[in-house]
Order: sequence, then C-alpha cells, then structure tokens
Amino acid sequence: ASGQIQSENARANIITDSYCAYILNEAAALGLSPEVCVTLNEDLMPESVVLRGAVSPGVRQRLSKIIAEGLGLGEDDVIWNDFHQSSA
Repeated sequence: ASGQIQSENARANIITDSYCAYILNEAAALGLSPEVCVTLNEDLMPESVVLRGAVSPGVRQRLSKIIAEGLGLGEDDVIWNDFHQSSA
C-alpha cells in the first residue's frame, strides 16, 4: 500500500510539474516569471492555478486567458495572489 501511495504521489508531482512548465513557458513568452501553484483534482486534471508576481492588469488578463484556455479551466480558476505580508 505504501508503494502504491508513493507511486501515485510521484505521478501527481510529474503531472503538476508539466502543467507548471506549460504555464511558465507561456508567461516567459510575455516576459514574465511568476510563481505558479497548480492544484489537481482527483482525476489528476488541473482544478485551479494560483499565480504570484508583479504584472500589469492587461498582461495579467492576457496570461490568465491563455492559461484558462490551454488547461481547460474557467477564467475564475486562474487566481492572482498579490498578498504581501507586512514586515511590521
């Protein structure tokens, strides 16, 4: 059972890395290098994407649309997280 769980986790990691590579490639084409986090559903399909980075609203919208269309997501499933912790 432990070996099967490790195998499933390794497979999920490979798939997640592939989606992240796709997103980073699309972002690089726009001159961006955001942080990317892809969440998979139980069928190992992308469920949501969270991005973080300094991006103008127009480029953000363009990249969000590219990602949503490329991964078969709704545009609401591509989330930009601009949360910054206070240093105070």
